[in-house]
Amino acid sequence: MFEKVKLDKIVSQDTKKDPRVYDWLQKDLGVSDYVIFGYPDDEGIKNNGGRLGASLAPDVIRKFFYKMRPSLFYNFKSPALHDFGNLKMDTDLATRHKQAVIDLDGVLDQGKTVISFGGGHDYGYVDGKSFLNFCAKKTFNPKPKKSKVIKADKKPLIINFDAHFDVRNMDQGITSGTPFYRLLEEEVFEFIEIGIQEQCNTKAHYDYIKSKGGHVLFLNDLLTQGHFDFKKFTDFIISLNIKHTTCYLSVDIDAFSNAFAPGCSQSFATGLTPEPFFLMMNYFIENFDIRSLGIYEVSPTLDFDDITSKLAALIAYKFINFKQNIKCNAN
Repeated sequence: MFEKVKLDKIVSQDTKKDPRVYDWLQKDLGVSDYVIFGYPDDEGIKNNGGRLGASLAPDVIRKFFYKMRPSLFYNFKSPALHDFGNLKMDTDLATRHKQAVIDLDGVLDQGKTVISFGGGHDYGYVDGKSFLNFCAKKTFNPKPKKSKVIKADKKPLIINFDAHFDVRNMDQGITSGTPFYRLLEEEVFEFIEIGIQEQCNTKAHYDYIKSKGGHVLFLNDLLTQGHFDFKKFTDFIISLNIKHTTCYLSVDIDAFSNAFAPGCSQSFATGLTPEPFFLMMNYFIENFDIRSLGIYEVSPTLDFDDITSKLAALIAYKFINFKQNIKCNAN
């Protein structure tokens, strides 16, 4: 179960004179385009031996997200947001996961786009499971003149930006390192990991991903003479010949250099920087139908000047703006 969060004090200014994203909020779930979920939970990080603090992230990210102003550069009708609230912490971790999947299933089935603020990356399983449940129900009519409707035969796509593979087995139970192991053991889908760092992973985990048909784009694969090379990125994606329409995008904030995301369970000087990330995110928005975006592992207690929380808020903000602009131009 989720419980509502108090949002009335986030913006104190007169928003009629100074519009904010806060103005996009709607009380009615039915009219919304995007639905915000919060996972104030870092038990999975604790189980993985990581540094705690991510349980505070959803509300801190909201503070900066809702204070942002509508885009100066895109001309589209303001999207409608609904904040579903924060997951209640009154049961064990496994039960919390199951309950969250049920609630997300109901929202995705209504055609909404989900944006979640973690919380540990174990909730990548929750977002991934609900996304795959949604895809399993999707139907299309390949021959409109006939009434027969069949299930889509394309595998759904999950993309994970991360320093780690996060495919640890369940020997220690549910942890922030297990989300994609759980999904790969239960479901069939296309899987791409981007920004993976050598020092954070083992060959056994790499071999496991390959055995499941997954694709890996290491951080070094994105660089030419130390600088981001967008063509390397697009060439890699195009070479996979994955032409799907439906996608879940997972962003573990430790994919970024600690110069931009110091507030996370584990951070390194190496990692992605924001602008190249936004280029890649926009590429996926242009080429796939992203139904779910999850942002995880932000830890306000480990942050400096709220840099990491602001980055997480900016990811959600830019995601909505660019997706709305694509939708507007398509119409």
